[in-house]
Amino acid sequence: MFRELKKKGQVEKDRPEIRSITLIYSDSQDWRLRDGAIELITHSGWIRIGYRNHRQLHRYLYNN
Repeated sequence: MFRELKKKGQVEKDRPEIRSITLIYSDSQDWRLRDGAIELITHSGWIRIGYRNHRQLHRYLYNN
């Protein structure tokens, strides 16, 4: 999509911009919540990602 828009001259920058990232882990054994961070298992081990409290996460955790 970006390349097509660039060919048409509708893009101001020379490379695409990432605005948001979404991670989806379906297995509960692949992630865990600890000390205000989400830990995800990857091929190289556990990585830790800090998060802001979000309404959707609160609903998922507490079924409200």
